[in-house]
Amino acid sequence: MEREEAYEAQLKAQMRATEARIDELEAAARARAAKDEMEEISGLRRRCDQFRARLADVRERSRGDWGEVRRELEQEWIAFRAAVGDARRRFSEWDAARERRFNAHLDQVDAAIRRSNAEDAEVAADLRVGLVAARDALRGKANEARSRYAAWRDRRTDRKLLADLERSEEELDDAFDEYAVARESVRNRMQRP
Repeated sequence: MEREEAYEAQLKAQMRATEARIDELEAAARARAAKDEMEEISGLRRRCDQFRARLADVRERSRGDWGEVRRELEQEWIAFRAAVGDARRRFSEWDAARERRFNAHLDQVDAAIRRSNAEDAEVAADLRVGLVAARDALRGKANEARSRYAAWRDRRTDRKLLADLERSEEELDDAFDEYAVARESVRNRMQRP
């Protein structure tokens, strides 16, 4: 379910960006009083609304094969984005304002990539620190357990040594569980898109 929600959120974000492009096209067409362009842009807006309704409908009734649903949605979305891109190419001139918007968008993308790289590095460092700490704790508990085992083995009748050995066994199990959780956390973070 988490994957489906992430995909839906991604699509909604793309839809907002595409709607902003449609708004730009509409404003430019209105300024030029271009009736044919306005009609085509209205058609694009209707298609966007239909896609939004389809997404909501799929979300409500999709309990089956999410992969198939996703492929259908992606095909529809790709076709719609191509139509918007085609209209944009035909109706938008490369004037100074569009060039500034384009360069600002490139700067925005570069900044997002740099921020993402920094956040990824921070997460990776945090994960490594947690994993190293868990591994070191596990190593320490293993060494302690070996030492207590050796002491007990030499004097098997000593109740205090037996109690220490049993406590070591529990601590070793706890440390191993913490280490396994830390490793699983690293695996899960690395598998996320």
